[in-house]
Amino acid sequence: MIDLLPGLVALSLDLLKDPPASTLFLMVLAFAVSALTTYISQRSMNVEEYRKSMEESSHAQQELMAAMRSGNQRRIQKAQQRQKGSQQTQMKNSNAQMKTSMYTMIPMLIMWQILSVFYGRSIGVAWMPFNPVLWSGTKLNYITWYIICSFTASIIMRRVFGLSFEIEPKT
Repeated sequence: MIDLLPGLVALSLDLLKDPPASTLFLMVLAFAVSALTTYISQRSMNVEEYRKSMEESSHAQQELMAAMRSGNQRRIQKAQQRQKGSQQTQMKNSNAQMKTSMYTMIPMLIMWQILSVFYGRSIGVAWMPFNPVLWSGTKLNYITWYIICSFTASIIMRRVFGLSFEIEPKT
């Protein structure tokens, strides 16, 4: 009975090597990793301060552009000073996000090592419905498919956790 267990585990994991199971597994993995890293980012920073600094930076950029169009040197200098201050605040927020990225880097490297051993050089964990220009063929390897899913998941998760938002133009 105990000898049967490793065989069943190996058989069930082998199902994850071929589509559609591999396609769905990597998609779920990308969404789970993205949700976890976005959650960690959100908890390690002050979201309201981040949002405020992003808005200030956007408004300072708009003000600078308007000042440059007007050609008024005094207005341009004031706008440049304001933009410089908002860039310093953004730099502080970026440093906090980089620290979070460093904490999640080691688990990600371990995950990639496990995936590379599991999938090896297999091509065909997902299929594209069309022949894209960026690569030849419609079959995707696990790296390409994970990256596509990860970008998509990151955009969605940042919106869900409130780290991505629309900035209204200053009137």
